[in-house]
Amino acid sequence: MYAPDKNVLESFTHDPAGSAAVASMIAEAAHDMRVSMNTIYGYVLLLLKNSSDPEQVEEYAHRIGLSCQELLTIVDQAEDLVVGTDNDAAPAKQEFAMSDLLTDVDRMIRPLAETERIHFNVLTTGLEHDIFLGDRGKLGRILINLLSGGIRHTGEGGRVTLRVLADTETDPHQTFLSFEIEDTGEGFGPEELKRLLGAVESDNGKAVSASGWNGVSMKLAATRKLAQQIGATISVQSRKDIGTTFIVSLRMPRVNEVEEDIWNRCGVKKVLFAGRSRMEGARIAALLTGAGLEARYVPAGKSIRQMLEEGAAMGQPYDLVLVDERLEDMTGEEALRYLRDLNHERNGDLFGRMILLYSVGEEPDEKTRRMADALMPRPFYLSMLKGLLEEMLPLSGQDKERTDSGEDAELTNPLQGMRILVAEDNALNADIAKELLELEGARCEIAGNGMAAVAMFRNSRPAYYDMILMDIQMPVMDGFQATRTIRRLPREDAENLSIIAMTGSILSEDIKRALEAGMNAHIAKPIDIRLLTDTIRRLRQKNKT
Repeated sequence: MYAPDKNVLESFTHDPAGSAAVASMIAEAAHDMRVSMNTIYGYVLLLLKNSSDPEQVEEYAHRIGLSCQELLTIVDQAEDLVVGTDNDAAPAKQEFAMSDLLTDVDRMIRPLAETERIHFNVLTTGLEHDIFLGDRGKLGRILINLLSGGIRHTGEGGRVTLRVLADTETDPHQTFLSFEIEDTGEGFGPEELKRLLGAVESDNGKAVSASGWNGVSMKLAATRKLAQQIGATISVQSRKDIGTTFIVSLRMPRVNEVEEDIWNRCGVKKVLFAGRSRMEGARIAALLTGAGLEARYVPAGKSIRQMLEEGAAMGQPYDLVLVDERLEDMTGEEALRYLRDLNHERNGDLFGRMILLYSVGEEPDEKTRRMADALMPRPFYLSMLKGLLEEMLPLSGQDKERTDSGEDAELTNPLQGMRILVAEDNALNADIAKELLELEGARCEIAGNGMAAVAMFRNSRPAYYDMILMDIQMPVMDGFQATRTIRRLPREDAENLSIIAMTGSILSEDIKRALEAGMNAHIAKPIDIRLLTDTIRRLRQKNKT
């Protein structure tokens, strides 16, 4: 438990300006929580309406989880500003795909924008390599805070845009990233802007007490603090009645991906992309070519036939066709129907599979989804395509044999057949985790506290458990001590067993303590199965190398 900062509490009670600031903070937090709750309620209604469609159920459930994370973030921000936490705590350093982060941000922000009837776009430039080492959680919170603030201060019919610019030329190992959050809202005058920024931080970098806030947004104060923790800078440009642009700048180390000849393993050598934007088509074709594939681009659906037939005539049909949601002469749905019928006429010898690219928030209907072999959210990222291919394309040769024999289960569902020990003191959370894991094919056992988890592991035969999900805050013995105790046990699997921390917050000090205690990774509660499976895949990949 963290103790509230006494200076902050005194300013709350003795300073009228501080009291006004606290009231403003509470009102803002209540508004943001209400928005998230309304979003959750809306998705629950959609989930019930589409309960017979497993893919839609999974998608709406994932979005409900993202909204729950936003609620937890609001609580974290309020706690972080009021309690005496260390602002200099080291940020978490994890491998993550920027494409996944931006997709999650889009899915969280777009419903807010649609509710306020605001146009929202995400644009990227130069982000060909999107695997980085850094604090995904804090960066995501910064972007969500600034975007939701932009939506809140932009009127109906306005526009909010997130532009991500990446520069890899100046440093072979790092990427200079610039995130521009632009809105067409009310904007700030020069004096308002100066007062707004000046009141957020004191000279020593700590968040100032409430008496110095003078009504400054809790969200902006928390955002500046998060930026400092991850080594980012925030600048702002604003004009009254024109709009505001916040610019978040930082350098992030790039991570070299382990290819393992993924294209051959998934049976993909030749790809055709069809879409209206010639600039986007040239970019995607260049990315695929640079990754070792033969890639072509066509802007119109009717142009595809000649290219496909030429490939088939030479005995080199296309393995994959990527169809954008809009082409020059038809929609993505019309293109899918046209290509499906064309391939059927030729007994399937023109191409292998089709993937439809779509904009988040404009998901295709069920009829369109059934015509495609898979769906992929825009913008296009190589890392996302690779992950999708591993899930959808048939395995070949040695990998197929290994999968059939039970090895490399992570190529399909990494949870299938795993035996997982869940250390969780809250009975309801434990039941939810158990049901979620068992739905994915895992076998699950529950320990009510850290000491019970240690005892269950100690009394099990070697290699009985494949993984432990360890809550960090439990009675009797917390997750940190339980992990240290397990790691010291005189048995071989104690050292190699994967232990993943489950944290109620994403404070960097909790994550750092988990890794120092001997845990391999962490996930935030409530459990998001997608994030858990991605984490397991990364851990298994590291174990191979």
